[in-house]
Amino acid sequence: MTPPANARRRPAWQTAIRPVVWLLACGVATLALWFAFDLVYVSTGNETDHASPADVIIVLGCPSYEGNVVSDTFSACVQARALHAARLYHGGLAPHIIPTGGLTGPPPTEAAAMAQVLVADGVPPSAITLEERARDTVGNLVYSRAIMRERGWRTAILVTEPHHIQRAAYIARDAGLAFTASPVTDSPGWHTPDARRDNLLRDVRALMIYQFNRLWTGPP
Repeated sequence: MTPPANARRRPAWQTAIRPVVWLLACGVATLALWFAFDLVYVSTGNETDHASPADVIIVLGCPSYEGNVVSDTFSACVQARALHAARLYHGGLAPHIIPTGGLTGPPPTEAAAMAQVLVADGVPPSAITLEERARDTVGNLVYSRAIMRERGWRTAILVTEPHHIQRAAYIARDAGLAFTASPVTDSPGWHTPDARRDNLLRDVRALMIYQFNRLWTGPP
């Protein structure tokens, strides 16, 4: 059928931009689905304690400083994670502890700060092996894996807060660790709805960045 003589033709720029708009819409939808899947992942089962007897307890680091100033929030994180690990140790679940984390401000390192709490709670220094090189969760686990291999330790219990435990487990699986997870449910970072929301959203973002980087670099 011949179109009417007075029919208006679509401007060329509209025809050219349609594929771009379609691609952008697909990209936004993909990001939204990716975010939603990761949010469900980090939010599901993150309060369940799966700790079982192992060779070592790995306590994932958190900074006690924010902008080179002592932060009450982060200091509480150090206390909560270290005390939880000490309870597992005193409960006979593992004979060794690796507190992890390097410098994120003035000394001490994250690992050394947690070790101080562990010793004060009755864990003997001989049971503690510091990992003081890491600056992030990937480093915590990679350097801890190296310590485990050097000492012949095969199994681990991961200790961190509920908002962080699923991302840590994801990376630990990529790193080939044999582990169980033990979340610190009494942490101040998990006490209030606002803290839970903010921390979960931060960890979703961090997990997405890890997954994106993994596409190019492979597992740690």
